[in-house]
Amino acid sequence: MNTEHDIAIWALTPSGINIARQLTKKLKKTSLFYSKSIDDNTGAITFEKLSQAVSEYFQRFKGHIFIMSTGIVVRVIANHIKHKAKDPAVVVVDDSARFAISLISGHIGGANELAFSISNILSCTPVITTATDVNNLPAIDMIAKQQSLIIENHDMIKQINMAFIKNKRSCCMIHITC
Repeated sequence: MNTEHDIAIWALTPSGINIARQLTKKLKKTSLFYSKSIDDNTGAITFEKLSQAVSEYFQRFKGHIFIMSTGIVVRVIANHIKHKAKDPAVVVVDDSARFAISLISGHIGGANELAFSISNILSCTPVITTATDVNNLPAIDMIAKQQSLIIENHDMIKQINMAFIKNKRSCCMIHITC
């Protein structure tokens, strides 16, 4: 396993492999995972059972791109999701490359950004559902990420973002240490 790779790309079908190849040409630091049932596995890590492979590799990558149905992805990652501040980004691309769906870790994990990158590469529609993004509002976790700040109380993220959505004032304390 090459630990230098940041993004795992998972494919189950020949069409999924073609989409994965398009992505690996444009995205850096990717590892490909293909089903052993597909003949063409050159340069990829193969698996017999998706759920077992995801179990082994889920926390080893900063992000995952699954080229398959969202239902399959939800089922295979469900037991591995821990916390929005710690989970890797997960984006689902359908087998026809029409949509790039940011599934989990949209802000801190970078799934929203990854979905937009994928949509640019594949000329598909990014699907972003985070309330701050769809309402064109700032998100405190994204502000912190962009400024390289550490959020000490992750439970406050929802409250502060909700204040933005409700157009209410909110206050954040920033500790600067030298």
